[in-house]
Amino acid sequence: MEFDGVVSYHEEGAQMNLFIVQNVFFLDIASIIILIVIAYLSKRLGEALKTPPYYKLLYGAVGLIIAAAIVNAFAANELVKLSAGPLNTVSMIIRFFSGIISVFACLQYWKWLFSEIAKG
Repeated sequence: MEFDGVVSYHEEGAQMNLFIVQNVFFLDIASIIILIVIAYLSKRLGEALKTPPYYKLLYGAVGLIIAAAIVNAFAANELVKLSAGPLNTVSMIIRFFSGIISVFACLQYWKWLFSEIAKG
């Protein structure tokens, strides 16, 4: 489908920015829900196995994702157009560290699954 109208660079960028922010927002919500469910299950498993409370790291990762979503919302604001690039980079770095923390915490509780799958 072609668009024959004239769209200025500013309008095109604003529309694209809104689309990206909406998608990232819904992905953040999905990540938060998944991490909360995994944290709850990890807490229950940790209580049964008497392991340290690594599940609290998952709640910290949720906080980091919320912080990244706030940074993204701030970057989408028209008033901070000049700093939108660096702010988007910062939000992606925050999400990266959130992922690293989540993988570390999950492996503390769920690494036994790998040996069960290998036995298979």
